[in-house]
Amino acid sequence: MLGDQMNEEPAKVIEVYGDGKVKVEMKKNAACKTCATKSNCFGLSKNIRHIIAIDPIGVKVDQIVKLKLNAKDKVIALVFLFIIPVILLLSGFLLGSSLAIKMGKETSSETWGILSGMVFFALSFIILRLVNRHYERHGEHLPSIVAKFDNYLK
Repeated sequence: MLGDQMNEEPAKVIEVYGDGKVKVEMKKNAACKTCATKSNCFGLSKNIRHIIAIDPIGVKVDQIVKLKLNAKDKVIALVFLFIIPVILLLSGFLLGSSLAIKMGKETSSETWGILSGMVFFALSFIILRLVNRHYERHGEHLPSIVAKFDNYLK
C-alpha cells in the first residue's frame, strides 16, 4: 500500500526550532537519479534542498540524521504542487470566458479567459503557501527524524 512505503534518507540538521521541529539540509543522492520527480525536488539549487522535519529524538545543529519520508505524503505534496494550480488555471480561463460572453463581449472572451486564468493561477500559489504554513505549523505531512548519528560535521 502506498501509505506504508517509506523512504529513509540522510540529512544534516542546520537549524533547531523550539517546537519539536528542525530544518535539515538534504543532498542529492544516488536514488535521485532514478526518481521521476527529481527535477522538482531541489528547485534552483541543483544539489541541496532544505526541509522542515519533526524531531522526536532531540538533535543538534550540524548533526547527521536519518529522515523518514512517507510515500503517501509525497503524493499529497505532488497533487498540491501540480494538480491544484492547473485546475485553478483552467477554471479561471473558463470562468473568465463565460463571463465575457454573458456580458456581450464575445470577441474578447478569449482575452478575458486568459487574464482570469492567470489571476486564478497566481491565486493557487497563495493558497499553496497558506496550506504549506498550516502543515508546517501543525506538523502534518512532515518528514520525521528516526535516527541520529554521533559524528558531527565541524
